[in-house]
Amino acid sequence: MMSILVTSMTSSDLDQAVSLICSFEGFRSRPYADVTGTPTVGYGSTYWHGQRVTLTSPESVNEGEAREAVAEEAQRVMTALKSSVRASLAPNQWAALTSFAYNVGLSACLDSTLVRLVNEQQLDKAADQFLLWDKSKGQVIQGLLNRRKAERALFLGNANV
Repeated sequence: MMSILVTSMTSSDLDQAVSLICSFEGFRSRPYADVTGTPTVGYGSTYWHGQRVTLTSPESVNEGEAREAVAEEAQRVMTALKSSVRASLAPNQWAALTSFAYNVGLSACLDSTLVRLVNEQQLDKAADQFLLWDKSKGQVIQGLLNRRKAERALFLGNANV
């Protein structure tokens, strides 16, 4: 069983989450369809300035504003997680969970076995749950598998992001 500490948001957990998200999402200045066919721009943003991204809007974004958008969304996601997850977690664990929720969606994350196990303080078992979220339309996606391995490693304190 792992030791657990921090409950308040720190720049460390948010910065780690943003770095992990950006490293796996990759930057695209123009909208594109992601592996699920969802219009996306920047670092995996499906909304831009409150509007749903389409394949034609926004026309383009720059990397600085895209990273800012990720930071704002990651903070929103982390705040929601911290008000819903009952366990006290270390900054690296919040960062990993935030990256996961950013990618799969907050509702899916909160309804997951992963979060249930975190709340039951079964952190090693919870960490293994990351690896089950590696598919799109029933097919294993190597990029998702790589991301889940990185999130799991960060959650377990075995990664520097």
